[in-house]
Amino acid sequence: MQKKMRMGICLMAALSCLTLAACGGDTAKYRDMPAQELTQAITEKVEFSMLSPMDAETMAVMYPNLDTSKLADSSVQFTMVNIKANELAVFKVQDAQDTAMVEQACRERAQTIAQNFAMYLEDQKTIAENPLIQTYGNYVLFAIHEDTAQIQNIFEQLIQG
Repeated sequence: MQKKMRMGICLMAALSCLTLAACGGDTAKYRDMPAQELTQAITEKVEFSMLSPMDAETMAVMYPNLDTSKLADSSVQFTMVNIKANELAVFKVQDAQDTAMVEQACRERAQTIAQNFAMYLEDQKTIAENPLIQTYGNYVLFAIHEDTAQIQNIFEQLIQG
């Protein structure tokens, strides 16, 4: 009886070690790429309506809860004319623990865009209400577009090692 119990405990311990190794040891590695290069590669393959780069002053207004001191790099492209809700941003944080803060700032930005379109372009409001906000290591990808799946696929192809 004790042999079976010891064997069961050893088996459970071995399975636990394997599970932990699988979760922690095989994390995806991402290429270190400039945010501007990533957004440019996406916009070359996906049609956006009249995007312009967002400067630091505008970013402080449009993303008021984004602590830019935690960013290692960023590139934000937005539509200056309120005909389309399109926006594309890549944020790279210095510490992966700060990705949640960036994700929240992106959710708030998407809500603001949706509110801006609520009164006159319902289809654009709906697009803004369904943003792509995805974390990859130290990168956060944010996109408001009709085809976020294509944007995500291109981004993943670019950064996955």
